[in-house]
Amino acid sequence: MKRASKASTTRNPKGGLTAEGRAEFRRKEGAHLKPGVKKMAKDMSPAEMRRKGSWAVRFYGRSGILPALKDKNGKPTRFALVRGVRCNIVVVKFGKGALPLDQLRALAARIKPYGWHIEFLMHVNEFPDLDRQLAGFPVDIVFGHLGYVPTSQGTETAGFKGLLKLMRDGKAWVKLTAPYRLTLSDMPYPDVDATARVLVEEAADRLLWGSDWPHTFIKTRMPNDGDLFDLFTRWVPDETMRARILVTNPQKLYDFPCA
Repeated sequence: MKRASKASTTRNPKGGLTAEGRAEFRRKEGAHLKPGVKKMAKDMSPAEMRRKGSWAVRFYGRSGILPALKDKNGKPTRFALVRGVRCNIVVVKFGKGALPLDQLRALAARIKPYGWHIEFLMHVNEFPDLDRQLAGFPVDIVFGHLGYVPTSQGTETAGFKGLLKLMRDGKAWVKLTAPYRLTLSDMPYPDVDATARVLVEEAADRLLWGSDWPHTFIKTRMPNDGDLFDLFTRWVPDETMRARILVTNPQKLYDFPCA
């Protein structure tokens, strides 16, 4: 009998890791990985809420009331460290180019008193009206993975141009993370350079950088985080601009104390 290779049992063919793969990662790296939430809160059972997603997803699914940021003695609770909530638009479809704006605005109204933002995981090229849909949104919005546009789509789509407009208007931030999600090329992902450089040239004061460790959705070889940072320095050769993206911008978005 032919035995399945280890890779076939640890990697999900649709991307990411299987349960066995996550267990192996936990043994090797000491980090716990959980699968993303693929249902609306109203369609999830309590068991699914406990098993999947973050405390925020589980909390909103149960009560809909935000937790206290200070305890009865006036000391910050662990929730005071939260700076935003994340909405995965990739796995939940609302129709071509459509967003659940009523739900998103309701969520924004609930978190605005705490100064939180909403981060979107979405392919912005699929939303040609993006800048008009999110104009006047009541809280800061953040987009992961350079807007998550496959390199095959280029930088001329209406959705990507809408993203640039939101950034220039001071309404959106973009994370320079996970370039490997945009391409099937291997490190240093040369076909991602064009997207990164457009973002840097158009709105460097609205950019953030992160390694996106532990790289749970990748179809090429696992990158070294130091190489990912070297890639960032190639995209941003100017040291003053690097400091803005690595220090000044996150201080502003996440309300980090200044050194």
